[in-house]
Amino acid sequence: MEQTPNARRLSDVDRNFAAQTLRTPLRWMNITAASPLLRGLISDGGTPFCRLPRAVAEAVNPQVAELYANASGGRLHILTDSRTLAVRITLGRRLICSHMTYLGVAGLDVYRKDGGAWAFAGSLIPQDTAADSFEASVSLPGGMQELLVYLPLYAEVRSLELGLEDGCAVSPAAAPERHVVFYGSSITQGGCAPRPGVSYPAIVSRQLGISFTDLGFSAGARAEKPILDYLCTLPMDALVFDYDHNAPDADALEQTHLPAYKLLRAKRPALPILLASAPLALPDAEWLRRRQIVLETYRYAKSHGDTRVGFVDGAAMYPLALRAECSVDGIHPNALGMRCMADAFEPSLRSLLQSI
Repeated sequence: MEQTPNARRLSDVDRNFAAQTLRTPLRWMNITAASPLLRGLISDGGTPFCRLPRAVAEAVNPQVAELYANASGGRLHILTDSRTLAVRITLGRRLICSHMTYLGVAGLDVYRKDGGAWAFAGSLIPQDTAADSFEASVSLPGGMQELLVYLPLYAEVRSLELGLEDGCAVSPAAAPERHVVFYGSSITQGGCAPRPGVSYPAIVSRQLGISFTDLGFSAGARAEKPILDYLCTLPMDALVFDYDHNAPDADALEQTHLPAYKLLRAKRPALPILLASAPLALPDAEWLRRRQIVLETYRYAKSHGDTRVGFVDGAAMYPLALRAECSVDGIHPNALGMRCMADAFEPSLRSLLQSI
């Protein structure tokens, strides 16, 4: 951030907002998309970290082509006894908006297993929105521990290094038994989560102990045939189909939603599919019609004997008393909204996974 007389860094006033300084000598290791420590991302030619192949992205629409290399859902899943975890990261393009934190856009989050449950361990926070690279660290209790390090939601990662105390062990954590693909809109990608670990796919994955791939694309999820064909090729135990918000209007949603379900079911007859309508803090007639369209697809599926389909109702995701507090702009959820969404998805997704 360029400082001006009317815009100063808060860290100059309050040192609690300043970046941590590394005081312990560390051993650094380069992380690539092929690393056994990394989950949720692939590489494709000149793109070192991405969520789907470039050729697929460019065949879908310009928004997906713009966003396919955003690292949303990418994460390190490791075992280590280091008391310090650090990263050196070089970012490519990032998409900044005025109502989403830069930590959510370009920072990282660390979680650790504590008594069998995941606990937040700290964030790796970029201090300068203009800088392409940064280094940050968090302190850990020590002893062998299982960690998740979530990568940025709306930034490309050009290079990534992991820093641990010299002499400490590091290895890949055991991969979860189940893997779920989330396909959807900006909300699925993580907008406007204040930090990467509180996107709803990340929360649900911790709740259920599953692995996941995040194929959320801001303004780009419209269920076109190229992306549907690609989804059908992916190894997964369930698909969350959550693109309501990105259909240009209710008519477009009606023209694509049931045909998309039919295509997915024809190619993947045994795949559990969880259909979702969009949450909205400010409901209106258009939103109600969209909800009905998604619900009708679910009813069609059930009436044709589909036992591996579920429905998550966007109308019930936010508790009525908290609806106004769940969003930053009436559309995109904040941390509370993301948690409410995850709590709504969790039982239905758990039930579908138990069916296989």
